[in-house]
Amino acid sequence: MKAVVLHSNKQLIIEDFAINSPNPNECQIKIAATGVCSSDIFRSFDNGAYFYPLIMGHELSGEVVAIGENVKNIKVGDNVAVYPLIPCQNCSFCLNRAFVQCKNYDYYGSRRHGGFSEFLNVNEWNLIPLPFSVKLDRAAALEPLSVCIHAIKKCGLFGKNIQQSYENKINVAILGAGFLGLLCAKLLNWIDPQISVTLIDRNKFKLDQNKCEFQNNICLENSEEWEKYLTRNSNQFSHVIESCGSPDTFRYTIQIAQPGGTIVWMGNIYSDLEIPKKMVSSILRKELVIKGTWNSNYDPEIPDNDWYDAINILKSGFDFENLISEKISLNELPLKLKQLFSHKSRESEFNTIKIFVIPSMSEERSCN
Repeated sequence: MKAVVLHSNKQLIIEDFAINSPNPNECQIKIAATGVCSSDIFRSFDNGAYFYPLIMGHELSGEVVAIGENVKNIKVGDNVAVYPLIPCQNCSFCLNRAFVQCKNYDYYGSRRHGGFSEFLNVNEWNLIPLPFSVKLDRAAALEPLSVCIHAIKKCGLFGKNIQQSYENKINVAILGAGFLGLLCAKLLNWIDPQISVTLIDRNKFKLDQNKCEFQNNICLENSEEWEKYLTRNSNQFSHVIESCGSPDTFRYTIQIAQPGGTIVWMGNIYSDLEIPKKMVSSILRKELVIKGTWNSNYDPEIPDNDWYDAINILKSGFDFENLISEKISLNELPLKLKQLFSHKSRESEFNTIKIFVIPSMSEERSCN
């Protein structure tokens, strides 16, 4: 099969890669689409891989083309999404079915091969059957969509979890207008348009992706502009979601949260966080609730989980098409990852929100 293989830092090679028949508990998936995550950028260009060679990609969907002899609930021809976290099933958290907190987890696309390829063998446990009303290319977004749902639940703002009455206005700030931040904003608007959402980012291009839906888009390009903003807007928001990963924005969440507010830290922080004594005192005096969120909850035996909620949202017609910047072939992926890293490193500009890799496009374009 064709795959994009990371052989060493910055060395991505398109090559034929051998794939075995699925093991007894696995299914072989013909991959329809795989999302490019910011973690793939740093994994490939900033020494972020656990091992080499590695096929990255953990946001994926596809069609089952073969099954192992022990597979019971999946059949050839099923459309599926992949929950990328592989729990050990033995630690104390797994025994309590808190799989997202597994101590000894594996992971498709980082700790083992993933979806930047034409095929992938996946444990039956990790496969989520899809209704045919959910298109396969859209289903590749179920992983980030579930991550956002998980974060919004941490805020207490999803469905029956909404705890705050309209006597106390729900006023949410989202720091970071990348794909996750923009998805969170769209989800909150989908949950209840009465929720006030403010998006803050340094990149005007990203903010403009939702400007027709959200008027409260604020571009703050540097620390000086943030300081001016904070003189007028400290203690303003009942809920704050951090989705950048910058230590600065982690600190800003504390400053803009109102007394008794809830802060959810979602961004994958990229350097050490130092919190001054005065800011710690502010946390205590305002009695803030700070929650961490890392992934999403999935349990095939329990219908009330983030992934099933995400599927139902897609079935309802939830639209995020304006956030998809490009759909590319496997052949185009190495260059795109390099451009994304150069943008993240501020070496050159490459404005994009979300890129999906469509393996079948490689076949189509090679025939033209």
